[in-house]
Amino acid sequence: MNIRRHLQIDERRLVVEHYEQVKSLRKVANMHGISQEGVRKIIGKYNVGKPLQDMPRTGRPRKTTERVDRTIVRKFKENPKLTTRNMQENLCNIGINVCKNTISNRLHDANLFSRVARKKPLLQDRHKKARLEFALKYVNKSAEFWRKVIWSDESKFELFGNHRRVNVWRQKDKNKYSDKYLTSTVKHGGGNVMVWGCFSWQGLGNLDFVDARMTAVDYCDILGRNLVASGEKMGLQHDFIFQHDNDPKHTAHITKKFLLENGFQVLDWPAMSPDLNPIEHLWDEIDRKMEKSKNKSRELLKVQIRSVWESIDDTVYHKLVESVPKRLTEVIKNNGGHTKY
Repeated sequence: MNIRRHLQIDERRLVVEHYEQVKSLRKVANMHGISQEGVRKIIGKYNVGKPLQDMPRTGRPRKTTERVDRTIVRKFKENPKLTTRNMQENLCNIGINVCKNTISNRLHDANLFSRVARKKPLLQDRHKKARLEFALKYVNKSAEFWRKVIWSDESKFELFGNHRRVNVWRQKDKNKYSDKYLTSTVKHGGGNVMVWGCFSWQGLGNLDFVDARMTAVDYCDILGRNLVASGEKMGLQHDFIFQHDNDPKHTAHITKKFLLENGFQVLDWPAMSPDLNPIEHLWDEIDRKMEKSKNKSRELLKVQIRSVWESIDDTVYHKLVESVPKRLTEVIKNNGGHTKY
C-alpha cells in the first residue's frame, strides 16, 4: 500500500525522470511508495516550471520527526488503553516536549481514534472452545426449535447509574471486538434492585424481584413460582426448553435436582456467553428507557421496571429470538471469540 511521506529534492527529481520514461502515474507511485496524487503534484510543478523543493512555510514548524510519529503510533497499537497524557510524559522523559493535542493529531493521521471500549466477559481458551462447540451443535437448528426456548437471566438496576467508561485508540469500526480493544466485565451480585425474568418468541414471562442476596435455594423458589406459570402465559405449557447461564446458583446440585425432578428440558449453555442470550438485549432496552429517570426508592424503581417490561412490543422479542442463528454463525466465524452482540 502506498503511504504518505515527505520526499527529498533528489527523490523528486527521480520521480520526474521515471515518469518521463514510463508515462504512468501508477507505476511511478509504486516505484517510490507514494500516492498517485503525490506523483501528479510533482509532475504538475515540473511542467509549469515551478521549483521542486519545498517553499518556505508560515506557521509553527512540526515538533515531531517521522521517527517519533512512528513511535507514538506503535506504542498505541501495542497498548490501545494508553492515554495521551501517558505518552506525553514518556516523550518528555526523553527530551521531547509536545502537547497532548499533537499526540492526538499524529494518531488521527494514522487513522486511530479514541473510542469507548466495549464491555465483554474475559474469555479464556476453554471458554472459546466451549462456545465454538455449542455454536457448531446448534447453528442449524430450525426456527421452530428456537421458538420453544424460554430465555432467562437476572439483571440489576441502580437508582443512579454510574458506569465508568474506558477509552481505547483504534481504527473506526475495525477489530473493535478484539480482546485488546475491550474492557472486561465480571458478573457478580449487588446493585439496588435485582430482578429475574424470562421470555420466548411467544411472549414475555414473569418478573420476580430479589430483595436479598440470592442463593441456589432462592433461585429454585423463583423457578418454582414462575417457570411453569411463564410457560403457560406464553402458550408453551410444559413443552419448552429452558435456558439459563452458568452462574453458580444455576449449576448448583440443588438446582440441577429441582430441574430434573420437575422434568424440565435444559439447554446446555457455554460459560461466558451473554452475547448469545437475547434476554440481555431486553435488559438493555429497559435500561435505555429508564436512563433519564432518577427514582428515589427501590419500590418506585421496581414499579418502573415492571411497567417498561410489560410495554415491550412483540416485534422486539421476535427479532431477538430470530437473531440467535446469526449469533452462532458469528461465534463460528470468530473461532469461539467475542461477537458484535
